[in-house]
Amino acid sequence: MSRWSKGRGAWISVSAEGRDGEGRGGVESLVSSLANAVSSKSINVGFLALWLGFGVYAFKFAPNLATVTDRTLIQASLNMGIDEDGVVINRVFFALFNVLGLWPVIYASLLLPTGVSGNKVPAWPFVSLSMFLGAFGLLPYFALWEPSRMDKVYRSRSRITNFFESKANALLVLAALGYLSTLVLSATGSDWAGYFQLFDKSRFTHVSTLDFCVLTLLAPFWVLNDAERRNWDKGDTLLTALSLVPLYGPALYLLLRPKLPNAPEEAKPDE
Repeated sequence: MSRWSKGRGAWISVSAEGRDGEGRGGVESLVSSLANAVSSKSINVGFLALWLGFGVYAFKFAPNLATVTDRTLIQASLNMGIDEDGVVINRVFFALFNVLGLWPVIYASLLLPTGVSGNKVPAWPFVSLSMFLGAFGLLPYFALWEPSRMDKVYRSRSRITNFFESKANALLVLAALGYLSTLVLSATGSDWAGYFQLFDKSRFTHVSTLDFCVLTLLAPFWVLNDAERRNWDKGDTLLTALSLVPLYGPALYLLLRPKLPNAPEEAKPDE
């Protein structure tokens, strides 16, 4: 059992029984090292700066030479990758578009409930927005987020969070990822050439690609946070690999992660 204390401007996880080097100690050391290196406020400011910078770039500097193409891509992506003339759009972009629908599910699974904020800012509105806005929807929550005590994590659990914690959810994510992987692996050289042309001219493709990169770069922080809360016991090497491998790592982590420890009687969620 652990408590959260604030020291030297950073949030540090401190074991109530002391560290014995077993079980969760290794994971706590990873999280504590990160917390000691960067203060909580610095992390918040960094997320805010990233949100503002990304927004300015997306709407002011991203290429916008294919407005008609962007409309066609959006309409076709919502129609199983087929435009109004019955033409199949670029399969690499179509896979990217759908992957951006998977990332919010992965983040919901990492944030609900273990990423609950200590300052009462709810995560669910931002997770919901990320289904449509990607990183633009999540970054404001990260900029406001503060670490919370475990009793708050326990009290924030619900039927919805139980689903996101379930192995069924993890298997659905992996199955969808497997299907999308077949699209990318079967893409030809002309598919990739077409995608890079879209990246150079289409604002929607350009920003979607950068959105994927931002969500990928932020995932390790939340994987480690979730693992520490769950007393990860499968080794630091595996955890590091799962947190750093883009997309596939966090998706597989959802399947392998342990359940949350049982809540103390006084910290059980409200009925």
